[in-house]
Amino acid sequence: MVRRAANPIPLEAFDIHVIARPERQLRRAEVEMITGLSASSIYRLLDAGRFPRPLRITPRCVRWLESEIAEWQASQVRTGVSSLGN
Repeated sequence: MVRRAANPIPLEAFDIHVIARPERQLRRAEVEMITGLSASSIYRLLDAGRFPRPLRITPRCVRWLESEIAEWQASQVRTGVSSLGN
């Protein structure tokens, strides 16, 4: 027999940040696919300070936060500027 709590905790009492999934970390190939940029274009923009910096996971492994890539894309649409400066 399963016993239920007399006064269950309402869903509003939970902090959404505690039960939310961690943010996705994207590989460079995924960033290329999402943005339509080549690897060399991504690194050119990084050098110019015009693209989100990746997280260094190991000395040879980096990942970008999905939210930062989405924010960068939205800013490109809002400003309407060429991201490569061509």
